[in-house]
Amino acid sequence: MRSWARSVGAAVLLLTASAMAACGATAPGWGPLAAVAAPQDLAVGGATIGILVITADCVFLEHPVPFAERRHLLWPADRTAWAPGSRSILFRKPDGEMVTLASGDHLEVSLPLEEVPDLRWVARPALACDTPGPYLVLDVHPR
Repeated sequence: MRSWARSVGAAVLLLTASAMAACGATAPGWGPLAAVAAPQDLAVGGATIGILVITADCVFLEHPVPFAERRHLLWPADRTAWAPGSRSILFRKPDGEMVTLASGDHLEVSLPLEEVPDLRWVARPALACDTPGPYLVLDVHPR
């Protein structure tokens, strides 16, 4: 019964995120996520591995080796939601599978083949989140 309730809750959060993305609203409820209305037809160009770091204002992928380099993550608004109670991210993978991501998770993140020029912000990142070369998340593979 709990997994059904969790699935319904995730579906409601994703529908809310989709509605906000469709109307172009930057709205509360995104927590530290930077959300964008990303094009649907982006080709995967590669992947990178790191540790998910969720702070009060930002979500990063940290590459611990050779030094702790962090890259800010940009999330597709139509497939991502913030769960404030657990401070976790609900993400719908391209195959439809729902995953819950938390700070400290080891991830492989799929990235676009080429730079995406015209991203429309749904939830802008805090100034503290600025890193060189942020990553647009296309898919995640918890490790």
